[in-house]
Amino acid sequence: MHGSCRKPHHDSPDGLVRADTWLEQQGGAAAIERPAWLLMTGDQVYVDDVAGPMLRAIHALIARLGLVDEHLEGATVENSQALYRSTHTYYHREALLPDVTSNTALRERFFGGVKKPVFTSANAHNHLMTLAEMLAMYCLVWSPTP
Repeated sequence: MHGSCRKPHHDSPDGLVRADTWLEQQGGAAAIERPAWLLMTGDQVYVDDVAGPMLRAIHALIARLGLVDEHLEGATVENSQALYRSTHTYYHREALLPDVTSNTALRERFFGGVKKPVFTSANAHNHLMTLAEMLAMYCLVWSPTP
């Protein structure tokens, strides 16, 4: 079996939940009918295409857990608290990233000239930017507790 990034707002059912259901349905089936291993590739979460409600939940969990603030070097906001307070924190995060123009030829070759922010994604509107956001995202995607 193969598992990869979880995207809670995707329009299809969760593939890993389906895999779990399938394994449960196999019950006592012979080992030959069951997968020999589970290969988990990728980062296990999408950090560039985060739904607005999920980003709000991430920020609520950061506050609830008391996760530490951090300095954001090179961004247009000084630290994580400034990021969370910014009017651009939801749906406009690409405006908070420095505009890098030194790699124009490389961008032209690999991205067809589409201008990308520091994070090379066309979906950076709600891109996670802090370690606390990453940790909270993993907790929300992989645990029912939060």
